[in-house]
Amino acid sequence: MLPKWHTRYLHAKYAIEALGNVRGRILDVGAGQGGITTALAKLLPRLIFFACDNNTKQLKIFKKNNAISNVKINCTLCDAYNLAYRNDYFGAVTMFDVLEHLGNPEKSILEVDRVLRKRGVFHLVVPCEADIWTIDGLVKNIFKVNLKKEPIGHIQQFKSVNLRKMLKNYNFRVVTTKYSYHFIYQLLSFGYFIYLYLFNKRKYLPLTSKIRPAGSIIKPLSMIFGFLANLESTLMAKIPGQTMHITAVKL
Repeated sequence: MLPKWHTRYLHAKYAIEALGNVRGRILDVGAGQGGITTALAKLLPRLIFFACDNNTKQLKIFKKNNAISNVKINCTLCDAYNLAYRNDYFGAVTMFDVLEHLGNPEKSILEVDRVLRKRGVFHLVVPCEADIWTIDGLVKNIFKVNLKKEPIGHIQQFKSVNLRKMLKNYNFRVVTTKYSYHFIYQLLSFGYFIYLYLFNKRKYLPLTSKIRPAGSIIKPLSMIFGFLANLESTLMAKIPGQTMHITAVKL
């Protein structure tokens, strides 16, 4: 399991809960370097894990890390619009922080519907950066600015109600919804991205440093704030936050 201070801790925790009754094959779409996929594969050894991504470099790192972890995951190079698998092949599909990067998210949902068997589980995590109760939503609606477009490629900013409608329109029934990234995370995130917007030409800046003592300070601080943010979101799981964890079933 990912450590409780990790920014993706609740991604893995809620996914494990969603996949509790799944058997057979599972696909993680847009797996990147495979951190979440590997964590799930270790904790759910009964499942046969597949993963795909359209980034060759990321997938290469995934495979290297996978070999070190000694976990078997079938990795494939393909994108979310053209999944390289036959119809009705998987018992579950996961998608962590992917839809916000896609120009045509509806097409990717259709592909998930195609490769997922009937009554299969679709678990996805999506930031809702257009909802008015989020800082990103306020910035978008008041100032017409998307702080995350250039630095990390969030070309879509969703409203939670529209995500539910999208799933319903494409043959899915939402079973459970949980939320994360509430006040602590949002405040820290806003501070970081407004700095990039105003002072770093909107370019991504890693939150690490090789310069001492900065490097020795940043990591423990990130662990402390990460733990507090996850604790807050665990206690507020049913209260809308910045990110939705949605479990749906294919009809």
